[in-house]
Amino acid sequence: LRALYEQLQPSVYLTDEGIKTYGDAPTNLYANPQSLPLLGSKHPAFSSVELIVIRVSKPTDEVAKIDMKTLAAFTSLRYILFLYEYDAKAAPGLAERTAAKLSNADNGVELLYLLSIPQ
Repeated sequence: LRALYEQLQPSVYLTDEGIKTYGDAPTNLYANPQSLPLLGSKHPAFSSVELIVIRVSKPTDEVAKIDMKTLAAFTSLRYILFLYEYDAKAAPGLAERTAAKLSNADNGVELLYLLSIPQ
């Protein structure tokens, strides 16, 4: 997991302009809550993705939810990481709030969260 997250990897980025792929057989996917509907796409690069990182930059982004049934194209998926870029810990129950972001999560994918507050 550490190597996937910390080292340079071929990646997919979900943006306002759509899906952008960098490198062959990307292992990481980066998204924000606004781009989550694109996760349901049948993009061929999704099949090699092992880690999805979702950047949550403000409290209003916390409404984002993922139905794991829509991730059928992610056949190699092992982890989903919610990266909180604001003081999300100020509100109680961060672990529970993060767990509530997934529905139909019985497929062995590990859910993680990380606080990374810019100074």
